[in-house]
Amino acid sequence: MTQAALSIAATDLALIEDEVRRVLPREACGLLLGREAADGTLLVSEVVPAENKAEGTDRFEIDPVLLLRLHRELRGGPAGIIGHYHSHPGGAAVPSATDQAASYTPGFAWLILAMQDGHVSAAAFRHPQDAPAPPHAFETLRLVIRP
Repeated sequence: MTQAALSIAATDLALIEDEVRRVLPREACGLLLGREAADGTLLVSEVVPAENKAEGTDRFEIDPVLLLRLHRELRGGPAGIIGHYHSHPGGAAVPSATDQAASYTPGFAWLILAMQDGHVSAAAFRHPQDAPAPPHAFETLRLVIRP
């Protein structure tokens, strides 16, 4: 069986990387819109940056007003919210203990970007479909960057 994947356009990933640099030292965050392909690949069609509503620099909270608005706008359409992204300034592009404790949406993608020494790296994960209540391990997704 092949590893599940998250597919994102290079231009969308660059937009996120720019945001990661712009909001330092805070965590950047936003939503991933798209759909799941027949083969299970999560296809990102749009990224929507969000204001980080969390206090401090080591947490993120996506603006709930934006989240609700997008749920309403996308209802019944071909695309939906398939995940979110956030950054780990000075950390690694892996789910933190805080991430593991805060993940409640089965199948939801987590695109995590890390910033170290001026370089941004990215990795994708998914909340397992059959995961018990948090905290739990994430499923690693293959990150496909489309031209």
